[in-house]
Amino acid sequence: MGNELEKSLEKLHSLLDRHRTVGAALYDDCEGHLFPCDGLAMAALDRSLNHVEGFLLLMRNHGYICSAALLRIQLDCILRLYGVMHSDDPHGVAAAVLQGERLDQFKDRHGKQMRDSHLLELLEPKNPGITRIYRWASGYVHFSREHVSHFLARSVPGKDGRRVFQIGNNDDHIPLEHRRELADGFATVTRGVLGVIEKWTAGRRNVASREELHRRFSAPI
Repeated sequence: MGNELEKSLEKLHSLLDRHRTVGAALYDDCEGHLFPCDGLAMAALDRSLNHVEGFLLLMRNHGYICSAALLRIQLDCILRLYGVMHSDDPHGVAAAVLQGERLDQFKDRHGKQMRDSHLLELLEPKNPGITRIYRWASGYVHFSREHVSHFLARSVPGKDGRRVFQIGNNDDHIPLEHRRELADGFATVTRGVLGVIEKWTAGRRNVASREELHRRFSAPI
């Protein structure tokens, strides 16, 4: 593994401790009373932490294809939590999501359906390139041309003009620079997840008072 790639992975690894710091800050602000959007934020934090651990394990064991799919899944943490926070009723929408409702069935504070395309439009101005990352990484979640391209990249020309095809579980055919870019991209998205949760922590008390939340919800989650 190249030194530059390892440096990128070490920077990502350093974000593991920040997950714990961000989680502690939210828990302290809640004083142990987690209401729906708080719980959703904590779940996103837990999910992100596990994604980072998995990504590091995969990238250090030649798992580029699976790692790219994880990038798209990590980005999903931002989209979902950002959407809930930008609704008229974050706790109410979060409660519905926790009961299994789809976020895209709800509207944001401007009356727009919260589909991924709309959430990306909201995020793009302050996060240039997020839509491009979403579309690229989605190609690794769905069975698409990216997977065919990786399969073909492992083939070699045969002596009789025919290609010798092979399948494999490594990423040796992928340039080191591409692997480093993936690691850096994953770190950027992970910082985005942490930033969204920090933003919720900073503004959660402006959404509703604890008394109001206790009236609306029989008990914290």
